[in-house]
Amino acid sequence: MQAPHEIEVAQGIKVAQLRKLLDLYYEIRRLRDLNYDTKDKIRALKKAPTDKIEALRTKDKIKALSDLYDETEVEIKARQVEYIKCQTGIEDGLYVLSNALDVEAFARFLSLHADQYPRVRASINGGLAQDDKKRLSDFAKELGIDSFWMLVN
Repeated sequence: MQAPHEIEVAQGIKVAQLRKLLDLYYEIRRLRDLNYDTKDKIRALKKAPTDKIEALRTKDKIKALSDLYDETEVEIKARQVEYIKCQTGIEDGLYVLSNALDVEAFARFLSLHADQYPRVRASINGGLAQDDKKRLSDFAKELGIDSFWMLVN
């Protein structure tokens, strides 16, 4: 049987894994948005009427934007691999949450992956202030989790 401090450390690692997973998810979304914007700029430059001198400048701009797009694609793929590795470390079961930030991270995780982890639950170590509970309840509803407090006790 594990000592209480070993269990606490293991729980801290599990919660940290959730946070890392969420950070990667939002980083991938940010990079994809950047690439959509870059693609739009390239399309706009290709459609713009130009004279010969401006055409040379436009060609250089398009090349620079295309390079940025390609670099960002490589970064997205690397983050996706890291995301998948991180996700394999997540497991169904009980997560012990220490504070409101952990609860918020858990709610975000549920909104993204509840279907993949149907038995995931959480317990709050020490409880939360009433205003934190209200804020987190509203936050969970915004994420589409109606029965959030049934999963967190």
